[in-house]
Amino acid sequence: MSRPRLVLAADLSVVLATLTLAATLTLAADVAFVAALVAAVGVRSQLTWRSLA
Repeated sequence: MSRPRLVLAADLSVVLATLTLAATLTLAADVAFVAALVAAVGVRSQLTWRSLA
């Protein structure tokens, strides 16, 4: 009787690990996107200042 409970616990741990990994990857992608956006805005404003100068 304890065997199905162990399998269920293992399944839950795999699901939790997968969700954690997915959340981490999503967060990393969001951070990379924001960093790229900030870099693009910074380069654009720098180019604008150069063309004005």
